[in-house]
Amino acid sequence: MSNEAWSLPPQEPPPDATLAWLEHTIGGTVRSVEALQGGLSSAVHRVDLDGSPHDTVVVRRMTQTSWLEREPEVPHRETSILRALRNIDIGVATPTLVAADPGADETDVPTVVMTYVPGRPEIDPDDPVDWAERLAACLARLHNTPEPAGLTDFRRWDDPNRPPPEWVADTDAWDEARARVDGPLPEHPWQFVHRDFHPNNIHWERGEIVGVVDWLEAVRGPRAVDITHCRWNLAILHSDEIADLFLDHYRQLTGYCEDVVVYDLATVLSVGPGPIPTFAWNVLGRSDLTPDVVAARCENWLAHLLASG
Repeated sequence: MSNEAWSLPPQEPPPDATLAWLEHTIGGTVRSVEALQGGLSSAVHRVDLDGSPHDTVVVRRMTQTSWLEREPEVPHRETSILRALRNIDIGVATPTLVAADPGADETDVPTVVMTYVPGRPEIDPDDPVDWAERLAACLARLHNTPEPAGLTDFRRWDDPNRPPPEWVADTDAWDEARARVDGPLPEHPWQFVHRDFHPNNIHWERGEIVGVVDWLEAVRGPRAVDITHCRWNLAILHSDEIADLFLDHYRQLTGYCEDVVVYDLATVLSVGPGPIPTFAWNVLGRSDLTPDVVAARCENWLAHLLASG
């Protein structure tokens, strides 16, 4: 849910020196570079090569200076997770590590290179019920995966000292949510979680989920953080009813019975102080999701949660 400014434009292509490092590291010659749409935290490009063991790779360059200053371990963490994904099967494709320069020793910014995952996100489905149920089934399979070694621990994204965002109309509801979330989150069992599981990070082909991408936030933590982060996105992209259906189907598939409403509220309260960024949805065809529309849906979701719990 970042709304921080970019240090470089998100579609800024890798400079020649970074592409030269890529060629030297994995072999071959760069044939083409294409910006991949839908991300917020990094500049992400598909790179096709000739004469390399890897015909196509994805290059993530971490271009938000403020983010790296706050979390300098991020490129190292993603490198570790992508290496671990070589030995993890969640039933669909995941990227795995090809090369990395997490300290930007030879690249312009911290850079991670991974295998290409086919498909594209689906964020405006013809059948939202089937869409939500398939997302729930995918997450259920992911959560049934053994925990890899070396994961960092989950940390909260909400800030108890952060005032309501400037677009909040019902500050009383925001304050009520803050009071409900104040103190430690409910204790749930911890396990391997994606931490950023939502429709923009799920790839589809011909009506089927074929891949899960963007693993740089993966940690050891309560599965509720994956469930509620996805629910917030479903409420924004479609409706509160579809977000609830997603949870219901996940429970049916897994037998999961933990109360997640406090985690839901903490997810809403993780939204930054400025306007909610809509770029990642807009570039995937959802021009209807303007900052005002998203703000209204976020407030409706918060009211729905407070009424339900």
